[in-house]
Amino acid sequence: MPAYFYILSGTEFLIAILLFYFLRKRSKMKQLHWHETQQLTRAIELNSAQIQKRKTALDTYQLMNYNLSEALLVQPEILSPN
Repeated sequence: MPAYFYILSGTEFLIAILLFYFLRKRSKMKQLHWHETQQLTRAIELNSAQIQKRKTALDTYQLMNYNLSEALLVQPEILSPN
């Protein structure tokens, strides 16, 4: 067989390996991005629920009749920095 055949097949093999590598890398990056997006979506949903809970509590709170400490709700899903 001619020498250029081996060069060509070697080049094609190298291109195939590089293509496989980059496609796999792209797939992993997409998967990582999807997981990070899901985590952020869950965090936004949790924060929205907490904001709504606080808004409801403050809407029903009458400043003239109650102590401020009675209006504050304990929210166990919020981690303390301690």
